[in-house]
Amino acid sequence: MKDLVILSSLLSGPKHGYEIKKVAGTVLGEAELHNNQVYPSLHRFERSGWVVRKKASGQRGQTRFMYRLTPRGRAEMVRWLTRYPDHLRADEEFYLRVGLFQILPAEAHKQILDTRERQLGSEAAHFQRIRMDFSPPPFLGGEILRFLERRARAELDWIRGLRRRLAADGRAAAKTPARLPAGPAPRAGERRI
Repeated sequence: MKDLVILSSLLSGPKHGYEIKKVAGTVLGEAELHNNQVYPSLHRFERSGWVVRKKASGQRGQTRFMYRLTPRGRAEMVRWLTRYPDHLRADEEFYLRVGLFQILPAEAHKQILDTRERQLGSEAAHFQRIRMDFSPPPFLGGEILRFLERRARAELDWIRGLRRRLAADGRAAAKTPARLPAGPAPRAGERRI
């Protein structure tokens, strides 16, 4: 998950390491990630050709490194995001993928939403069975089960709304040529890879 967040932080354009630490940390619920959580990943991405690193001058004249996502890195990120196996239950994994739907193909949207719907339907039925089998459940236990069941059903409703919106957007996209944002224009003296 951390690697996907680090790579996705570069979708909006090149960033220096400190900025990546702040953005990724915020997304992952921390003030910022530690150097040991970010730089080994960035170096591995650079060796793989997913990011390029370029020297740049800092505000106080120091040398900083700017990292930029390459087309190969973007393709790898899309490949990671489209893998959403049934056993992957972490909410954050699902929400990250939905948050990055704009870079994923429509068939990946369907697969991800189908998988999540199966997971949530199974969870809601499981909580309902527990509630029924242990009727009447102890007060707090019953409250927890009702809350979890309602939450699963509310997310299922939200997913149905997402599907409607994606279908409507798909009809609009069919009328106009679909293009993914290419990212910001290169800065003076900078070449696009």
